Amino acid sequence: MRRVFLVLGMVLLITVPRAAKALTAGQRFLMIEVAAPSCTHGSQIFNYTGSDQIFTLPAGACLEVTVNAWGAGGGGAYYTAEIKAAGGGGGYATAVVTLAPSGSLTVRVGGGGGGTTTGGSAGISGWPNGGAGSVNGTSVGGGGGGSSSVLKDGIVMVEAGGGGGGAYISTGAGTSFGGAGGGNPSQASWATGGGTANQSCATPGNQAGTPGANGYPGGGGGWCKGLVGSGGSGYPGGASGTGNGATAANAAAAPCNNTCGAGGTSGCFWSCYATYGRNGIVRLSW
Repeated sequence: MRRVFLVLGMVLLITVPRAAKALTAGQRFLMIEVAAPSCTHGSQIFNYTGSDQIFTLPAGACLEVTVNAWGAGGGGAYYTAEIKAAGGGGGYATAVVTLAPSGSLTVRVGGGGGGTTTGGSAGISGWPNGGAGSVNGTSVGGGGGGSSSVLKDGIVMVEAGGGGGGAYISTGAGTSFGGAGGGNPSQASWATGGGTANQSCATPGNQAGTPGANGYPGGGGGWCKGLVGSGGSGYPGGASGTGNGATAANAAAAPCNNTCGAGGTSGCFWSCYATYGRNGIVRLSW
């Protein structure tokens, strides 16, 4: 005799011997072992585009998505061959996000902050939320890098802060390197750079870095904004990393040969210049 059972959407066809019309006194349960349905694994890398990107979970894919995000670096600043400053490296953040079948995520990959030189234009802000740099005579400030984030239903689930811009301030502050992303956004002095991720602020998530003025550099975007020249913070705090100087946090694990998220530098070749910070990157694995 055969009996058909519908369990959690799976049809189980069980053959029961005709002789087994009743359980004996020692039998209490009929144990049936069913293998869990399998799911497919994969990964996808998102590079900078300057606009939101949509990820849709493929059919049959595993529902837990691991996010690895690196924020963009801040722009460098150049005054002379001896007086120059690199932007801060981007931060790093990771978390696991659970989706429904065919669920989607919004991915924002941060763009590097613009570099600046004496006599040139201010360092532009890195998309989507870096703070713009500024120029005031011989004082020059690079732009802050944009954060890289992943949103589910419009809510930020993971965010890696952007690095702050580098600067030369001729009025006495001197040369200051950009603060690294993932840093403490309450640091007024960007020379000390990073610090603690997941800082508390009034409206956390995709905050814009503070713009520079009078030659000061822009702050990095992040979960909470970076102040002038400081890096933006990251989220979640227990799984975020702070950049080290002009090097992005956890750079060795990034799928870009240690280059993405680096702070902009400066130098001379034919003419003198300061470079943009490197763009961030996001990797999703399921």
